[in-house]
Amino acid sequence: MSFAIILFLVAVKVIKVNYSWESVKNLVPLSLLFPTLFFAFQTFGLKYSQSTDAGILSAVTPILTLMIAGYFLKEKTSLYQNFRLSCR
Repeated sequence: MSFAIILFLVAVKVIKVNYSWESVKNLVPLSLLFPTLFFAFQTFGLKYSQSTDAGILSAVTPILTLMIAGYFLKEKTSLYQNFRLSCR
């Protein structure tokens, strides 16, 4: 639904989108490979692990993502984000 709204806003020129074919050419392989490889590896991992391990990994993923983004990308997290993670 959000894609349709954004597409409409771009079509009626409420939102201006600047892109080059070079950036589109670089994003196409990523957009095709990310969902397929991600779900393939996730399915493979869940098939060959115990359900408790899979549950723990699924629950810890948001916390690890926040920590890795803070360390490697130097992203600053808000108090609200940290609070929401602690409530999981």
